[in-house]
Amino acid sequence: MSPSTILILTFVGLVVGLFAFFWGTALFLQAALYNTPADKLPIRAALAAFLVGGFLTFWTFVNTRAESKDRYGTFFEFNPTSSSEFHEFTAVRRDANKKETSVPYKKVSGNFVEVQDATKPFKMNSADYMVSAIEVKDGEKPVKFDAQFDKTGKYAGGSNKVFQEVGGRRYIEFGQTNVPSAMFSPSTGAMMAALGLNALHFVVWFVALWPVLRYTMGHAIGGAAGLGLFVMLLVMPLLFDKNKLPDSFRNPPPAAAKA
Repeated sequence: MSPSTILILTFVGLVVGLFAFFWGTALFLQAALYNTPADKLPIRAALAAFLVGGFLTFWTFVNTRAESKDRYGTFFEFNPTSSSEFHEFTAVRRDANKKETSVPYKKVSGNFVEVQDATKPFKMNSADYMVSAIEVKDGEKPVKFDAQFDKTGKYAGGSNKVFQEVGGRRYIEFGQTNVPSAMFSPSTGAMMAALGLNALHFVVWFVALWPVLRYTMGHAIGGAAGLGLFVMLLVMPLLFDKNKLPDSFRNPPPAAAKA
């Protein structure tokens, strides 16, 4: 089943389920709270279902088609940081006399080795040098990442060594191994978009409950808060998981060369 088909079925399932929920609960709650349900309740329930179901489907689409996992997820799991792998870099070694030497490395079988001598794996430091920076190509342009040092001249962060982009926000980490992480790229825009989607989610519930279904403002605010949290904690993670793109869609194989 294609991702588009799954998304359409998600929308239909949400609308049908929400319609039954809105209609059924309003018949009972509004009769108990206000003596009589709102007029034209089936139509109001349908409008509310389309409103909330449409927004939840849109949120699912935006998050599952983003460049990284949970880039626009819920408050509890969103991660506005994308990552990109690299297979070559240049290490800038600094010796005891502060002299710097650049050594290129390439990735072979999961490890980085010197381009000129594949028997020499990458090392952060030795008795003769320590790596003060690495350079990674972004397209054709090399980007420099400086190591973070403490006041004693040792790598800051202990076992988790961080190399920060010069003049930028991207960074690369080295854990207890000599294998670098992907290049991480924090995004303020993605963070603001994720927070906006989360806030709008509560607004959509409020609109569905107050002007559409005709609950009082106080009941609508409480209902939007409770239902919004329930959906964010239990429903959205399920929708994100069911609609995530297969790797074949995210990373399609290269087109065959023409004869």
